Amino acid sequence: MRRAVLLLLWLLPILAYASGFLEIVPGTGVKFQDESKEYHFCYHNFRDDFHLSGPRKWAVRFDFRDYAPSDSASFNLRAIRIYNPTENTNLSLKLSLRNEAVQHPTPDLSFVYPGELVYSTQNVGTITNGQEIVFSGVPDSLKVLWLVIEMEPWNQGMYLAASEGSGYNSYYYYGPSTEVEGNYWASLRGAGFNSELLFGAVGSFNLNTPRVELLSFSLGDNLSPGSRIYPSCTVYNHSSNQVSDHLKIKLNHPTNPADSLVVMMPLANLSPQSESSFFFSEGIILPSEPMRMKLNLSFTDNPAFSIADSYINIFSETLEYIQVEQFRSDTNAMGLVVEDNAEIQNLFYFPNLNSDLSNLEAVQRFNFYQFNSLPKTVVMGNQRFHQPLEQIPADSLLFQSAIAQAQNAKGFISRFSCEISPADTINSQNRNFSFSLQNERTHFENWNSGFRPSFYAGIFEQNQFQGRDCFVIKHWLAFDVQLQTISQGQSYGFTAGYNISELDTTKVYRVYYWIQDSMANGAQIYFTAWEPLVHSQAVSGSDQYVSVPRLQVAPNPCRGAEKLQISGLESHSRISIYNLRGQKIYSEILPAGSASISPAVFSVSGIYFIRSESQKLGRKYTQTKKFSYIK
Repeated sequence: MRRAVLLLLWLLPILAYASGFLEIVPGTGVKFQDESKEYHFCYHNFRDDFHLSGPRKWAVRFDFRDYAPSDSASFNLRAIRIYNPTENTNLSLKLSLRNEAVQHPTPDLSFVYPGELVYSTQNVGTITNGQEIVFSGVPDSLKVLWLVIEMEPWNQGMYLAASEGSGYNSYYYYGPSTEVEGNYWASLRGAGFNSELLFGAVGSFNLNTPRVELLSFSLGDNLSPGSRIYPSCTVYNHSSNQVSDHLKIKLNHPTNPADSLVVMMPLANLSPQSESSFFFSEGIILPSEPMRMKLNLSFTDNPAFSIADSYINIFSETLEYIQVEQFRSDTNAMGLVVEDNAEIQNLFYFPNLNSDLSNLEAVQRFNFYQFNSLPKTVVMGNQRFHQPLEQIPADSLLFQSAIAQAQNAKGFISRFSCEISPADTINSQNRNFSFSLQNERTHFENWNSGFRPSFYAGIFEQNQFQGRDCFVIKHWLAFDVQLQTISQGQSYGFTAGYNISELDTTKVYRVYYWIQDSMANGAQIYFTAWEPLVHSQAVSGSDQYVSVPRLQVAPNPCRGAEKLQISGLESHSRISIYNLRGQKIYSEILPAGSASISPAVFSVSGIYFIRSESQKLGRKYTQTKKFSYIK
């Protein structure tokens, strides 16, 4: 009964928003480029993630003080910029600019709403992407500005575009046609939608001192131990004069401060009220050991906007597979799904009550990502798609890019295992699932600073939909179990019990387990693995218990003259090694226990797959591992 109540409570947001006043549907996924060099103040990310409908009135609250609070920043507005990819030619808007009716001292924006004072209004017909609406009679030196959007005429099914975001800055009006009370305005965040409308303010800041703002910064893609990286950045000079500056880049060594890296990136001749891009051609050589480093950025020559510290991961451990999580409403709407292979594994969740495969476990995962509509697709935790894959434009290459990025991802767990064994002699259906994770090489400065990883482990059941096999969540063994520090040389262990009588012995099961950061830190997945749960482990009674052979390879990556060590071999296991093209470069039958592979097998650096085929008590076992070799 308690389980049913919990399930109902967790599903209430899904049910309410599916049938309520505010409607959200998937967007196109298109990412727009801001080609203008003028300063664009906005809260969205230029991507069409969602389409919102229902209310007649919407609003965006622009708080210009957020960008330079110490300088009492204000803003000179030139225009409002709109993105509308809905192709709705009947969409007409009435836009008005207003002040703020209530000043509330707390960060909670539930008590702020548009004022009655209207600076200016504009009626807008058919909207083109990136269209600018120029207003007259708007005072200079704006500190807080409300943009109120009214649909004229209003019809159900007319949509506004929105991006994934905090939801604290975009509002909708759900009261009577006449705004009699400000509390009829509600933020999208308060309604459960983490999204921001695709509206922005174009203009310039009024600042007391010269200001250079960092718009973007990148260290490049090759963040591996010992590699040379080439930082790049884009900055905006808010000053009315040409200035020069330096961007100080500091990478703090986690164990030896004397080995910290500091470089000065010159920013010469910044044009007034314009953006400029720079590339540090000298490069920076990263430490040879894997580590997590604190990144500090600051401007040296002029007062600057505050730049928050961040962390970069210079990891080296190859991940077992790319984890793609699919959230679907039912099995009849599977759509396009990337094919499973040794490198990509699809995990499925059905959080909709109308699905026969819906369960509390699926809802838990749905809520972890703070989703509010279906379908969703997630690649390695931190890359989320709010539309079915078949609706993502082929020319955008968004999903392919996500997979390519995931292929280069590294982790910090070097050895791991999942042992499945009988829990007791009284009840033969009880099993213990014991997980062991070890960090042999990677250093951490401060585990809890911008890093809150948790452990997840679940039993997934194989089902067939539309002619393909899919693994669907059945039971969580561990969900959001926060990890304590796993510094270099340390290990982590976790054991969970489960009665396997709930499992169907005619079906195939796998135990998938991984390490994932918190949503507040982006939810990136840093480790993935899976273990087969074979029938001999998932039956009761007098069936003989058979331990599952576990293939292990180390070191990973394998470097230079190092031999690749293989362990967990059953007697007369056939080992085959393939390159990324699927070409077999090595095959041999090896004895039980462990063996080593000569580096002469690998002609070039790259990613390889090792496959083992073995038998035990009449059962066949096949396992595939991914590893890297660096000459």
